[in-house]
Amino acid sequence: MSDIPVFSLIAQSGPVALLDIIILALMSVAVWAIIIMKTLWNSKEKSAISKWFSNLKNIESLSEINRLCHSMQDSSLSRISKACLKEIEGLASFVSYGSINARTQLVQESLERAVDKEKHVNDRLLSFLAISSSVAPFLGLFGTVWGIMHSFLEIGQQGSANITVVAPGIAEALITTIVGLSVAIPAATAYNFFVAVNRRSEAYMYNFASELMSLFKRGDLRALEASKGIGN
Repeated sequence: MSDIPVFSLIAQSGPVALLDIIILALMSVAVWAIIIMKTLWNSKEKSAISKWFSNLKNIESLSEINRLCHSMQDSSLSRISKACLKEIEGLASFVSYGSINARTQLVQESLERAVDKEKHVNDRLLSFLAISSSVAPFLGLFGTVWGIMHSFLEIGQQGSANITVVAPGIAEALITTIVGLSVAIPAATAYNFFVAVNRRSEAYMYNFASELMSLFKRGDLRALEASKGIGN
């Protein structure tokens, strides 16, 4: 592989093939930038989620969740908690404890919106990886077909199909396919990996939202029982 003059072939490529290679090179830079960024983001998020669930075992009320939000680093679970607490705070001013079903429905909807928002954040930039994995091979193939067509025109003009005439043009043409595959393979691999990571993250978020909902319901029931006890 080291004996193949790749950069020399690129330099000798025609304007169409060279433009194709430049586009693919820019796509490659963007793909690797997204891969690095998403890897760092997922690593940070995984650590934060692990800490949240380790602390969640000892939590029995939403007030403790509120304190945990201020002590833990920002993460999807922290933002979901804040959205839930904000909704509950807004309910307290105009919904009585007698409307438990209405309160529960509103809090449930706020949690679903918060989870959907975090899912959108997690899926951000993945569409570019999907597009790159699909488009890059075709861009490479376009450059190859164009180069081969150019080689056949050279054969026709020189009136010879000698290997010394054909080989350089074919080699130049195939370089675009190599560049296209070098973009598509990491893009496709990263896309499938990050999708799998996001699906696991979504499961954690839904489980956490369920835990918050349970804490809210238990708090409502305790408050309702206390108010009945005072009335008696």
